[in-house]
Amino acid sequence: SELRFRTVLENLINVAVQAYKPDGTVTFWNKTSEEYYGYTRDEMLNKNILDIFFQNDSQREHEIQEMQKILETRVMPKPEEITMINKFGSTISFIANRMLIQRSNNELEFFCFDIDITERKKAEAEIIKLNEELENRVIERTAELQQTLDKLQESNIELKLLNEEVVENTNKILLLNDELITSQQKLKEAIASKDRFCSIIAHDLRNPFVVLLNNSELLEKYYQKMDDAEK
Repeated sequence: SELRFRTVLENLINVAVQAYKPDGTVTFWNKTSEEYYGYTRDEMLNKNILDIFFQNDSQREHEIQEMQKILETRVMPKPEEITMINKFGSTISFIANRMLIQRSNNELEFFCFDIDITERKKAEAEIIKLNEELENRVIERTAELQQTLDKLQESNIELKLLNEEVVENTNKILLLNDELITSQQKLKEAIASKDRFCSIIAHDLRNPFVVLLNNSELLEKYYQKMDDAEK
């Protein structure tokens, strides 16, 4: 059963599983842990996990106290969110679940199950950033709309005054239009009189011009053959 249990944990995808003794000596390190933390199994087995991940004295002391508390009470802590830097220098975030298991030889062993939430944290940070930008844009847009509203109210007052002026000008235009219609009628009558006058003048001038044109053509055509009296 223990072998099958460890085989399952070894091939568990997307969950980094580590096991270590109460003194911190690593006894199990699955493939996902290698990918996640950057340390191979050979680098971690039989090494003290406290020396690698808790180099800060205060953090190390806190972790030792937590482990001792679990050993004394056998009460497992709630899953906690942890952010750290892996071997590659990348910041990773994960949900850590820890439990205490008693092996067949009665030895106790801590098992940690870590679920990667790095991308989720990045997405959350991006959402927070976008929300802040959106709030700023809403504030700016609200201020712009208020300014626009104030200008619109001013424009409404100006529009009302212009409307009154338009009504007044419209009445003037109507009066001018009546005068224009009367002027057009008089102009039509004047044009008709002019056309009749021109028609009469054209009729009176037609015959003399015909005579002049005919004589001019005869002179042009037979000038050299005419004597002075005929010319």
